[in-house]
Amino acid sequence: MRYLRVRIHEQNDPRYRAYLSSILLGRNNHKPTRPASNRSIFGGEAEVLLRQWLTQFYPLSERRFVEYDERSGRHIVRKYREIDAVYEYAPRHVHIFEIKATSQVRSINRGLRQLNDTT
Repeated sequence: MRYLRVRIHEQNDPRYRAYLSSILLGRNNHKPTRPASNRSIFGGEAEVLLRQWLTQFYPLSERRFVEYDERSGRHIVRKYREIDAVYEYAPRHVHIFEIKATSQVRSINRGLRQLNDTT
């Protein structure tokens, strides 16, 4: 698998907004099957707290959405990934912060794969 055309941008990027709109349009015909899980709610709250805590030490960037093309064989798929926090300390140099909360080892491995894919 190869990653092509990687770029980082803000949430208001037109291509990212179009991508989100296409997802929402696809889901308009589907009813939610269940409310958000406690783990999902906790994860979102933990991300907000992480960003608040990090702002004491770093000027965090609003550019924390990664766009990339994933190539597998002849197929190329455009993907997006949200990073919990990004500190851009020099042109083309960033620190990436990701928080994971779990009690299961397999979830830790999944988080490590996500971080490895991001870097």
